[in-house]
Amino acid sequence: MVTSQTWLAQAGDLKEEADDISWSAGTTHVPEASRPAASTTADFTKHVCYFYEELKKIGRNPKDFDKDLNLTFGARIYADDNATTFLSIPESTSSIKKGALPTYVSAAVETETTQTNSNTPSGAPELVMSLASLFMLFFSLVY
Repeated sequence: MVTSQTWLAQAGDLKEEADDISWSAGTTHVPEASRPAASTTADFTKHVCYFYEELKKIGRNPKDFDKDLNLTFGARIYADDNATTFLSIPESTSSIKKGALPTYVSAAVETETTQTNSNTPSGAPELVMSLASLFMLFFSLVY
């Protein structure tokens, strides 16, 4: 445990850069049943923080999914940026299941097939063979 340092001086190599992860906040992905009930204490309001990371369908690592994660959360409250003492919020531990990625199947593309007449060449090799045959037939008749 780090003590006697300002919060900015602690674990500088572990701090996330602004563009490391794009987190979003809100209840967009939180089912109603998972949201907390209103406070039962008069004049009190529950404030819950939900955050999530939007994941792209392309470029994800499947090994990062279909596993259980054990999370430990705690917090420190500093009076200001220069404070080296803090009020500690006790740690809380929880486990969540990070589900497997959904499987995406692309729609089959139908292509129109054109029937070629067997008497006409359908490509360059057939055309060359037809011309060579015609050329040999011409010389066999002339000589």
